Amino acid sequence: MISSPEKSCLSADRPASAEASAHQPALDGIRGCAVLLVLAYDCLKLAPSSSPLTYLVRRIAASGWIGVDLFFVLSGFLITRILLQTRRQPGYWKNFLARRALRIFPLYYATLVMVFFILPGVLAFFPGESGLESTLQETKKDQLWYWCYAQNWLFALRQSWPAGGLLKHFWSLAIEEQFYLVWPLAVAWCSRRQLGWLCLSLATLSVCLRTSLLSAGMPSVVGFVMTLTRLDGLCLGAGMAVLLTSLELPIWLRRSGPWLAAGMLLLLGASDLIWGITRSEWFAAYSIGHTLTAITFAAVIGAAATAAPESWLTRVLSLRLLLTMGKYSYAVYVFHRFVYQGVLQLPWDSIPPAIRGWGIFLTTCTGCWVAAQVSWIILERPCLSFKKYFPSAQPAAIAGAASRSATRPASQAAEPECQEVLASSH
Repeated sequence: MISSPEKSCLSADRPASAEASAHQPALDGIRGCAVLLVLAYDCLKLAPSSSPLTYLVRRIAASGWIGVDLFFVLSGFLITRILLQTRRQPGYWKNFLARRALRIFPLYYATLVMVFFILPGVLAFFPGESGLESTLQETKKDQLWYWCYAQNWLFALRQSWPAGGLLKHFWSLAIEEQFYLVWPLAVAWCSRRQLGWLCLSLATLSVCLRTSLLSAGMPSVVGFVMTLTRLDGLCLGAGMAVLLTSLELPIWLRRSGPWLAAGMLLLLGASDLIWGITRSEWFAAYSIGHTLTAITFAAVIGAAATAAPESWLTRVLSLRLLLTMGKYSYAVYVFHRFVYQGVLQLPWDSIPPAIRGWGIFLTTCTGCWVAAQVSWIILERPCLSFKKYFPSAQPAAIAGAASRSATRPASQAAEPECQEVLASSH
């Protein structure tokens, strides 16, 4: 039994630990895994083959839609950890929203300007591109929904995905933005114990609503894109943040965490073989599958956040490829469908079918990385420089966290803002 208020893990409003404030490359690597899964699902189309390796890759690519679920869990975790650290600071809600806007809005709205205004003007000089022009015209009719970050509700109301699919993937950005508007208020008003119960309750509500819609015969896209039916990923990630910032985990659990997470991933894979919980359009996947996947991902994120720098999990998630994709994951996610459609226009007919899919995929990944680099240099990084006017924590709090983390390895002792830059969106 807990005997004193200052040790009450789920109710005391104590400041986040140095570990919660420090930059953790492994979490960037998880974001890299998420965007690679999305890229595989949307852009890796391999020809059927008798090769076991090809079968495995095709199977992983077909389940790559769970990369968005991983984004949700990681976003819920990182954002809640930041909010718990700063909720007693002056200007808490204003500064949080301003920093989110500086991170998300420039690229998002620049993309909308490109799709709704610039591309139609350019295509006016190329009358042969009637297919793309028709898609843009249909998308432009719904532009108000996109400007308001409400396109996921549009898809749900229509019970179908948008024609052409150029902005199809923006549904998840809408859900996260809606979450960012409301969640800071919940964190400010609730004690840690109440916040933990709120996370569990919303996750339960989400899976129940989703399952009820599917059982009632609603198209799967309805439960897939509505905010209320996708809260389990965000809230389970948030719940993990509440847990880790409230409890001092024993050493044995920190050391065994990576293996426990690996075991849960294997269990998820076994469940998929039996019930198909990661198979697109399956009832099991779109009902309980999202929740089981989110629980697994929350365990992996918790293990990565508490693992020692020398652990095998930290080393794997700190691979350069994963860190690079993690750093630019937001822009890669925004651009990937545009780049993929452009890559498909290249002359691939002369490439043998056995390697054509890989060629298209690797070219798309390279194009996304180049586009993300350009976006980072000319748009995102300059906008982020204005974050200095909206501090996420008071200088004294940052200095205190820095002094507490001085004994940590250099790779994890970076300023708190480093992780926060990647916490905002895909």
